[in-house]
Amino acid sequence: MKYNKKGTSLQGKLNFIWRSGGKTYQAKSTAIDALGVDVSNPAVATANFTSKCTVTDITDPDNPITTGPNLGGNRIMQVTMTDRGEPGINSDDIGFALWNGNTLVYSSKWIATNTVNTLLAGGNLVIHSGFSVSPTNVNNNNTITTRNAQMEVTPIVAPFNVKVFPNPSQDQFSLYLENASNDKVHIVVYDAMGREVKKFEKEGGNIPVIFGRDLKGGSYFVEVRQGENHKTIKLIKQN
Repeated sequence: MKYNKKGTSLQGKLNFIWRSGGKTYQAKSTAIDALGVDVSNPAVATANFTSKCTVTDITDPDNPITTGPNLGGNRIMQVTMTDRGEPGINSDDIGFALWNGNTLVYSSKWIATNTVNTLLAGGNLVIHSGFSVSPTNVNNNNTITTRNAQMEVTPIVAPFNVKVFPNPSQDQFSLYLENASNDKVHIVVYDAMGREVKKFEKEGGNIPVIFGRDLKGGSYFVEVRQGENHKTIKLIKQN
């Protein structure tokens, strides 16, 4: 990552691959939004950049998937790193956080409220600058390079969630799953007394479930189960 010679635009590419839940994903940059470098301490240079990217499921390389929960374009990857000199392995560190709007899709090491950098398992990070960055100046010579950087990471995937719209509803409900797997989904609707009034299943994925037109006015609870994931939401059907 670097500025061009005129210092008017950022150049560079990000190609990031991670594995989670038996699947393999790829994030490829479409634009570099920001780059900051601080080499005020030559022994511990730090840098960060933000990139817009497109996320693809490449579990089957011959049939990549670009549509689905948290897949597709306009995702934001935030990268932070530390260069502690040569050779880099076991001393340099780096962190990745991928966002879909305000939803965290992936973090290389999420602790409390932010991504914490992870030591490299191999390779090297190199950060240099024409001068140290301060809050009031722009460094047109900021440069970041990676040399076959490798990490050992613990993926953190955004939690399973269920949303129902509209709620309350005068007609029907649309139920959506967020960060779901491909396992079958079991859905049960109960009335306010806890009696089962409707039960059905759907295949995994991002296809919404439409239901409730036949329900009478009142309060209900919809219970959604997928594998070990479980969510219960209160519904209001208006007359």
